[in-house]
Amino acid sequence: MYSLSRKRTTYDIIREMLELSRHGIRKTNLMLSCRLSFDLLKKYLSILETNGLVREEGRLIVITPKGSVVLQILRRLSSLDQEAEYLDKRLQELIPSTTDSYMKVIRAS
Repeated sequence: MYSLSRKRTTYDIIREMLELSRHGIRKTNLMLSCRLSFDLLKKYLSILETNGLVREEGRLIVITPKGSVVLQILRRLSSLDQEAEYLDKRLQELIPSTTDSYMKVIRAS
């Protein structure tokens, strides 16, 4: 799902946690599936719970309706980011003399 060449963003991690919690998941399985340390798991779970995106039901972490909305937005954002990266590569192929990529200019703003 993720390229090994780039560092995951907070949004990447949150999106993955929300995806995995759609059907309920134990904390240990969530930590292992997301490749997080225990401390990072606690940090991100705190963010998700504080903002009402997940809740604990017994021993399971489950996504809330608000979390489902956020997940849809994060999926769309990821899709747009991938499309922008593809288009940037195409522009660099078509106009090779440019030194700045569109993505570098946008992210620097």
